Amino acid sequence: MYTDFCDARYSKINPEVARIAISVLQEVISKDSANSKAAVDMAFAMLRSGNANGAIEFLDNFMANNKDLNLAVAKAAVIGEHPDTTKRAAAESIFKSVLKSKQAPPDASYQYGRFLMQRGDYKNSKMHLERAVKAKPDEPRYIARLGMAEFYLKQDSKAEALYKKALQINPYDYNTWFNMGELYLSIANESAISLEIRQKTHNALKAYLKAVENDSLHAGAHYRIGLILNGNADYRGAIRHLDIALEKFPNSIPIMQQLSSAYIQLGDTAQSIDYLEKILQIDPFDRIAANEFNRIREQK
Repeated sequence: MYTDFCDARYSKINPEVARIAISVLQEVISKDSANSKAAVDMAFAMLRSGNANGAIEFLDNFMANNKDLNLAVAKAAVIGEHPDTTKRAAAESIFKSVLKSKQAPPDASYQYGRFLMQRGDYKNSKMHLERAVKAKPDEPRYIARLGMAEFYLKQDSKAEALYKKALQINPYDYNTWFNMGELYLSIANESAISLEIRQKTHNALKAYLKAVENDSLHAGAHYRIGLILNGNADYRGAIRHLDIALEKFPNSIPIMQQLSSAYIQLGDTAQSIDYLEKILQIDPFDRIAANEFNRIREQK
């Protein structure tokens, strides 16, 4: 079974890992030149390695001798994530052309739903994802992505149920664990009931910990864990997770703000100031960092 590169959130797969996958997939295709599944995975691996144009060219060449509609779907999906945003609109016509066919594969509805979600069209995204789930009701990728659509449409209970269903099928899906955490944290942030805030924040923390259990370098989950641990006064624990997040995103102001906060609570003003200075180098007009920097300086 090949790695599902098409569902990598934030293009978060390490480019080096993608390059290794390309090498493996090239060998598979050299032995089976009609293997369209391997060709689709190859295209997404190329996209994750930063070679979107190469992925499109590869698919065009492969489609010259193979009419599998999944290849056209993959091409549309790659174009839809092209780093040149002016080129992304071209994906729409390919998706619609494939979806008109009576032989349209379920992945066409799924990938088009993803494309629409990326554009913020959550209502129509949900409609196409529901079609994908209807065609393949036990496909965890489809179920989890439909859960995301429900989340964006503020249907929290439906999103939770779909995430749980997807995780019952694939409990190792770190992205869905992360999204479950985002759901619970969102509910906590919007609640005015102290018990619900505590319960949902606790549930969010458990979900984020499951995400990093299955992907130890998931920067988003490490940041959220650090955020929650800071709020729970576990400052040393927060720093451990925030440091991992900062390695992935070294110029992230929110991560550095949380680190500065943790260090000041531990009485380490030097480290706290160091992060505040880094923030102000990136954004000299950051009022939160500037005010905190001045407050600490005045107390010294």
